Amino acid sequence: MRSKLTVVRQRTREALTLDLASPLGAGGEARIFGVPGSENLVAKIYHRPDPAQSRKLKAMVDDPPEDPGRASGRRSIAWPDDLLYSADEAGLFLGYVMPRAADARPLFACYNPAVRRQQFPFFDYRYLHRTGRNLASAVAALHAREYVVGDVNESNILVAESALVTLVDTDSFQVSGADGAVFRCPVGKPEFTPPELQGVRFSDVDRLPVHDRFGLAVLLYQLLMEGTHPFAGIYLGGGEPPPYGDRIRAGHFTGGSGNVPYRPMPAAPSQELLTPSIRALFVRCFEDGARNPATRPDARTWAAALRVAEDELVRCPSHPRHLYPGGLKACPWCARRDQLGGRDPFPGEADTTPPPRSRSARAQSRPRAEAMNAGKAGPGPLASGGVAARAAGGIGPSVQGAPVWQPPVYSAGPGPAPVPIHVPTNPWSWAALALAMLAVLAPATLAPIQNVLFTLGALCCGLVGLRAAPRFAGTGRWMAGIALSTCAVLATLMPAAFSLRRAHADVTLMEPGGGPVRALAAAPGRRALLVTTERAEDQRLVGGQLTLWDIASGRREQTLYENGGSIVSAAYSPDGRRIALATDEPMGGGDLILVDAGNRGGERILPGSHNRYTQIEWDRRSGQIISLSRGGDLSLWSPESVSLDRTHTLAGQTTGLAITL
Repeated sequence: MRSKLTVVRQRTREALTLDLASPLGAGGEARIFGVPGSENLVAKIYHRPDPAQSRKLKAMVDDPPEDPGRASGRRSIAWPDDLLYSADEAGLFLGYVMPRAADARPLFACYNPAVRRQQFPFFDYRYLHRTGRNLASAVAALHAREYVVGDVNESNILVAESALVTLVDTDSFQVSGADGAVFRCPVGKPEFTPPELQGVRFSDVDRLPVHDRFGLAVLLYQLLMEGTHPFAGIYLGGGEPPPYGDRIRAGHFTGGSGNVPYRPMPAAPSQELLTPSIRALFVRCFEDGARNPATRPDARTWAAALRVAEDELVRCPSHPRHLYPGGLKACPWCARRDQLGGRDPFPGEADTTPPPRSRSARAQSRPRAEAMNAGKAGPGPLASGGVAARAAGGIGPSVQGAPVWQPPVYSAGPGPAPVPIHVPTNPWSWAALALAMLAVLAPATLAPIQNVLFTLGALCCGLVGLRAAPRFAGTGRWMAGIALSTCAVLATLMPAAFSLRRAHADVTLMEPGGGPVRALAAAPGRRALLVTTERAEDQRLVGGQLTLWDIASGRREQTLYENGGSIVSAAYSPDGRRIALATDEPMGGGDLILVDAGNRGGERILPGSHNRYTQIEWDRRSGQIISLSRGGDLSLWSPESVSLDRTHTLAGQTTGLAITL
């Protein structure tokens, strides 16, 4: 049996040697292999290559859709890049090359609460909205080129930690060739199939975008409703409960406004989790769309509505991981946690930290470290907001047989006789007491003489220990020596620790307010800091804000700029008169903007700068603006002519830049 296979790319004529012994994945139709020399591509080799497949894939390669995730560095659609043929004289069609969706999991892992706690523990309700927006944007891009997914289901959609999605198995999509031939999608799942196609043989019909809209809405409903299917419910009629296909055909949407022979599942979340506008779109799709498919909201409508709904989310005052529609009087996630017997759908840091256990328990079950996102805003490539990583202990139920941690029990009862309190009368005693109080209440006042005080204190403790040594039998002098040595060590180390505390106190802790801080920049020629934050109103993020803070006082001097998107980076010009900043949008891109540092008005957008940026800097020597995009483009801009000078494409993924003086 061969261990290697050499194939040739059709367009580039590049020969690739695939390791047949190490496939990345395998199925009934094909196997997936890594492409040598590329971490971002994979090769799909069919078990039984079909000439019709090669024609279909050639039509796809010749006319790819506009990928909304390309600017972020992660493709939203795993579209075929090139066809693969055998390297021998026969030159037979074997498969194709496509982007690799690394470090991603099926959509199911996002909306199933139990799986989400393990695989996406940092996801909150905002991340779920953002995932839905990204999914809708990818589907909208396909429909714009008249491609149809056909087999819309949760297994064909992968989600990364940044909430970016990737549609896979694109070779099963319905494709129309340039010659008018239609390559149909012959498969589909009943629970994602619209009512007009229930019971129909898919290989006999041409799918339409309006059919995809139904499956898309089902996935969005499951994302926002903890995995609950929109047609799931307890059957109130006689006989066996109808299957999903019959429920969908009858338009029995259990979350709608009509009377249906079902009641919601006992563990299903309340409809109040959905904003009124989102709820109305689901009714349009599942109720009105059952009678008139044209009334179903399209993918662009869903993307826009989810953006508005995400902006309307507010944070629970008692649980920072709970976000919900702002019109509610109480947090529905807190109520749902009680409904689920204390199992929180979005556990906070306190919920994921296990209580202390005995040594034997730790030996049986060691905690594991997991990377958890704290707020890539926002969602980072999440779209807005940076992502921070922190380590967390293992979470999950206790293992049967392991020692169970119990809180300590304290008892009260008769104790020893009270010790009489001696009030000092010696002036030196009062002085020592005053120094002790100053050390606790106003440590900065003792800073000039702290080394002397600690040394004298250590010597006094040592002398007291030596004087008291004769009162102890045998080990008394040893105890005094240990006390003297300990005090000598403290006399050496404590001043350094005290100095560190004083130095920390000299750093003013600023409270920018609003949302998370995105970027910082030093103001030239003064002790001031340029702070970029997410702007918040009524506990919800509404855009980006650029403010100037005085480092000495820790107070905000002025707000320099605000916008409706996110500001990911900002930098002062060498003369300190202008500020260049980069904005970011979730799936579209951002702009490079020049604003007046004196807040005297004036805003110029650099033409042609629409991209996904990670950082912006100002070269002090040339006076040019340097930008870095998520796709690895390093661009130089002229602020005077407001134009692009040149662009360099860097190899690999680049996340930061620095300017040498």
